[in-house]
Amino acid sequence: MSDNYKFFDAIADRRSIRAFSEEAVPREDIEKILSSAILAPSGTNSQPWHFIVVEDHDLIDQMAAVVHDKMDEILSWPENKNKERRINAYRRYFTFFNKAPVVIAVLGMNHQLIVRRVIESHGIEQKKNRPSAAHLSVGAAIQNLVLSVTALGYGCCWMTGPLIAADEIEELLNVEDPFYLSSIVPLGKPMEDPPPRSRKGLDKVVTWIGNNEK
Repeated sequence: MSDNYKFFDAIADRRSIRAFSEEAVPREDIEKILSSAILAPSGTNSQPWHFIVVEDHDLIDQMAAVVHDKMDEILSWPENKNKERRINAYRRYFTFFNKAPVVIAVLGMNHQLIVRRVIESHGIEQKKNRPSAAHLSVGAAIQNLVLSVTALGYGCCWMTGPLIAADEIEELLNVEDPFYLSSIVPLGKPMEDPPPRSRKGLDKVVTWIGNNEK
């Protein structure tokens, strides 16, 4: 990438890449990408993340295999009769990571701010599905990661589909408490150049409150 490549260019150019060349990714570039990831903000600077860099393709194939096995199990459930075609449509999107030369397994851990723990111990339930600071912190680290991948001329995809087999993948990777598998990010030189996806305009997603006239 040019030295003039800017931060906003990386945001605009980022794509979800699902086809990679077999070219290896140098260790120094992986370290640069991960060094950017760990600069992300986190609640009380807890840094509730860990990264497993998998370059062993036999292991990557095993990871994909357990996802295939889980898909087969889901398809065998009686309630999914007549849904096979729709469910199977996701199979490739959950397993293509085995075509990348590098797979980064992003781990998170549950870390609650003391105020939240005190609120919960008082018997006050938090709103359903409200994310924790730890979950948001790991997401911020992954966003730094994928933008750094783009800035260095590589491609990647932020994947959560493989989490249907999270327990099995954690076992393959020897993940231990308090960590859990949060996402999988395949990384490599892109073999595709997908067009940008449409985005809702600011008028659809932004609400202004107050007087913003100059």
